[in-house]
Amino acid sequence: MRSHTLILLVTFLLSTLALLFMPSWTVDDAYIAYRYGKNLLYTGELTWNPGEPPVEGYTGVLLPTLAALLHSFTNDILPFIRLISLYCFLGSAVLLYLLARRFNVAQNLAAWLVFFFCLSPMVYVHVFSGLETFISTLTLLSFCRPEGMLFVALLLGLLLIWPKVGARKVAGVKLIILTSILFIINGLYIWWKWQYYGDVLPNTYYAKSYPGLFNPESLKDFLRFTGYYLTLPLATVLTLYIAGTGEEKQI
Repeated sequence: MRSHTLILLVTFLLSTLALLFMPSWTVDDAYIAYRYGKNLLYTGELTWNPGEPPVEGYTGVLLPTLAALLHSFTNDILPFIRLISLYCFLGSAVLLYLLARRFNVAQNLAAWLVFFFCLSPMVYVHVFSGLETFISTLTLLSFCRPEGMLFVALLLGLLLIWPKVGARKVAGVKLIILTSILFIINGLYIWWKWQYYGDVLPNTYYAKSYPGLFNPESLKDFLRFTGYYLTLPLATVLTLYIAGTGEEKQI
């Protein structure tokens, strides 16, 4: 048995045990989105209190929309949300491995990336949280959280500059078309939010941050958050990029 296959097999077994025995709980924010979804289904209004001026009290429109769909045939939608989230978690692990290989990461290293991703305790908190953390794809990220489009833009940028994966491997025209489609979709979504709610940012942003659209204190909080949660992933990406550049020069 090859080493990367063994790593993936151990990852699958340990993940299965974690899914079976990890304590699960539901984030209260999920029920806010569920109420929005039920109101959308029965009143046609995507708001907290139908008949009042609409307020965007959810973070992303994907979960309320999914909740409205599930409410059309059951009142107990949480088990279905969790089941969908579980499948999306497994799909995310597979996608991580495929993306790593697409970026010319060695099989063993790609397997280790999946290993550490799947064995992060926070992963299992979000699988069963009732939120849409794992219910996302590249085209839906911005519908999950406002900053989602930033991650899409970063990934598209990496496709252009990564060794052996840039314009030589990915047709530039196709990448431009994909980028254009994403920006058009998100542009229409932002325009709809402005027309319906009178703002492009959710009310949760103003409730949990400092006054004003752009505030220095909010920027400091963002930088602290980035430093706490993204330093290691960004260092990993940079290391892989340097390693890929070195391999390319040798070739």
